[in-house]
Parts: sequence; C-alpha cells; structure tokens
Amino acid sequence: MFSSDSMERHKKFFYLSLPLVLFYSGFDWECELKPELAEVVISPETVPWAMWDTADLSILREGNRLYGWIDANTGPGYEIGMLYSDDNGQSWVDPFGKPLLSRDLPWETVQIVSPHVLKRDGRYEMWYSGTSDGRLAVGYQIGLATSRDGVTWMKETSPVLPFGASGSEDDFSVVDPCVRYEDGEYRMWYSGAEEVKGLPWFQVWEASSKDGLTWTDRKPIVSDWILSAAPEVIEHGGTRHLFYVTATSPGKAAFQELRHRSEGWLLGFGFSHWKGETLLSHEQLGPVAAHSLYSPCVDLAPDGTGWLYLSAHDHLGVWRVVRMPMTLSRSWFGLF
Repeated sequence: MFSSDSMERHKKFFYLSLPLVLFYSGFDWECELKPELAEVVISPETVPWAMWDTADLSILREGNRLYGWIDANTGPGYEIGMLYSDDNGQSWVDPFGKPLLSRDLPWETVQIVSPHVLKRDGRYEMWYSGTSDGRLAVGYQIGLATSRDGVTWMKETSPVLPFGASGSEDDFSVVDPCVRYEDGEYRMWYSGAEEVKGLPWFQVWEASSKDGLTWTDRKPIVSDWILSAAPEVIEHGGTRHLFYVTATSPGKAAFQELRHRSEGWLLGFGFSHWKGETLLSHEQLGPVAAHSLYSPCVDLAPDGTGWLYLSAHDHLGVWRVVRMPMTLSRSWFGLF
C-alpha cells in the first residue's frame, strides 16, 4: 500500500510532468507533396527492352550519379534492369539495353519484380520478388541476389523469405521488400498476403535477419483501409518514416492512396507506435494514374527536401514512374 506521503509525491510528479508530456506529444512530422508538379521520368520509351510497363523503382546515390533498378514487362513477363541519372533523377539512361536479372529459377518463372538494393561493404545486395504462379499478385516469394559491380548478379537459388507457415496471414504471397541495415541487423518491410476468396489480402509486414538470408520475427504492422502494401522505409531526423499505398474501395483491388507513418515520440506515446496520414490520392496525378498508384520510393536530402517517386497505372493498363517534390519536416500540433 502507498502511504499518504508517497501518494502526494506521485501526484506532484504527475502534475509537474503533465505539461512536458503534452508538449512533446504535440511534436509530429509533416510531409508536403506537390502533385501539381509531378512528371513522368521513366516510361516504356526509356527502356529499350520494355514491351509495355516500367515500375517499382529502387534508387542509390553514388556521388553525383543516381542509380535506379526497375522491373519492366518484356512481353513474356517482368524482369529487372538498371538505369542511371546524372541530372538528379529528371532523365534516365539505360546503359545496357537489356535486363540484368531474368526469370531463370524454378520459383520465379513467371515474374521477377520489386527490386530493393543496398550497398554495404563494397557489395550490392538486391532483394526482389518472384513467382511461378500466373495469377495476379499471387504466389510471390522474396529472393536475394548480390553483385560487386551492380551489373553481374549472383542469385540465391531458393527464396530467402518464402511463404509464411500454413495458416499465417502471409502464406499466400510475399512481395515488395524494403530492407535497411541498422546496428548490425537487417530489417525488412514487405507486403504479405493471406488468401481471401482466392485473392491476396495484403498487409504491411516486417521481419529481421542477421545475415540477410534467414529472416525471423515476421509480423504484420499495418492494415489500413481495405489493403495495405508496397512499403518504403527511410530514416530522417532520428525517426523511421514509412510510406505505403492502400486500397480504399471494397470490391476493388486497385491501390488508390499514398499514406505516411512515422514512429511516435516518447516511447510510442499515443494509440500506435506508428502514426499515419493520407498524403495523396491517385486522382491528384491525373490521367497517368487514372487506375492506381504503387511502389513509393523516396530520395531525401538531409534538410528534408527531395523527391517522391511512384509507379503510376493509367486507364490503358500501362505503368510508368512519376516523381514530385516533397518536404519532410517537424511540426507541433500542425502549427509549424
């Protein structure tokens, strides 16, 4: 039992700390986009070997050059190639005129998509998704390829993140890896789906690994609206920021909104450790995204200014990559 003196001390501490808690709980992050300035920067015309689509950009900066890995439809299926830009992402060059990763393993015979590339200890590491199932968005698993020069890649023969255990909520499809290396450990965020009436029901998941090959601690972290998918995680201002897309209409699998979440201050003060808001609807991008949007990719400078890239799907079914200016800054109760 607490004594009366102890109770008084606790009450004083509570009342003294309450203004500080309220003050710090008001700090949040504000992400400003300028969709009116969005422009197509990668299209099927950019990539000589693309027959129809170009999508799912992953970027790395090396000096003044920006490297990008994308997937493109070659006719029989999607494969992965590399581009570069010397004007900060406004225009892109395909130096090889062919894909660098093809569908040559038994578990990836139909598509390989959604590359995500890190460079660590002088080696490039690419996590990507592949499927041997011809149904839309079904049967994907995540593989790993490595390279010394970013051009010639060696694949692991089996998926490094296969389907979840039978009965789990990611036992039908795992796709869209985003990987960071932090404090001696890899962290992956991905789209994981269970089967609902024959269709994949996606949520955003996370997992961890010591070597990038064996992944544990798989768990869903975001299930907004109808479906949530295509995570992009960056660190800015000492905080992780998560960008992802959602499907908002029952009966439609199209992803039509972009959302942003940031990890909360004060040990996750608030209802959720990750707090979110809608940043963009596909209609704001006009005809180029008349059907849907996907695969956010962020290129941000230390001052919080930069570019957001998105895969945009028009009413004819063609995917292109668009970009728009963005700013990520702190705010206090939205006042500054």
